[in-house]
Amino acid sequence: ELFLGTKSMYRINETSTIQPFKNLRESLEGFAYGSYFAEIANRVSVENSPDEEFLRLFLNCLYALDKGIEAPKKIKTVFELKTASVCGYTPDLSGCSLCGKEIVFLDTLLGKGFCESCKKNPPNLLRVNETVVSAIEYICSVDIKKMFSFNATDELMTYLGIISEEYLKTQLDCEFKTLDYLKKIQKKINSYYTNKN
Repeated sequence: ELFLGTKSMYRINETSTIQPFKNLRESLEGFAYGSYFAEIANRVSVENSPDEEFLRLFLNCLYALDKGIEAPKKIKTVFELKTASVCGYTPDLSGCSLCGKEIVFLDTLLGKGFCESCKKNPPNLLRVNETVVSAIEYICSVDIKKMFSFNATDELMTYLGIISEEYLKTQLDCEFKTLDYLKKIQKKINSYYTNKN
């Protein structure tokens, strides 16, 4: 329960937990993913401007992480691309933005696709193929209820993760400290399992 105090500042009067996300609190990796999602939410949320669609996306992704409904890297990738889409940054991958041919590059700054001959701004270009483009278009356009309803190889999910991460950072013009933390945690976990085997 909130009430509006002096200087148009809201004050919290009372709270009650609806969903505790217990597993995220008890797992270092889960906590790292949740923190990253929360930092993105903080970045894209506008004060005094409710955004029901983004809130549903945020909570559904936290729930999926908490319950282990999908692999964490798939949830992260979907959350990043869907956040970009909900915030109005859906990439235009319908064809090369200059000549209309099939695209082979995504410009993460312009949010447009380019063919081999028309490519520009090499630092912002990421190579894509038909499978990658189809996955991105599906994630960005599908209803939130069906956003995890696709199959992808581990290799594809890894590359989509690179694209979604870079695309969101570039579009929001933001570096996320919690993403650095998440990567450190993942590196330690991978190192632990590598040494154990």
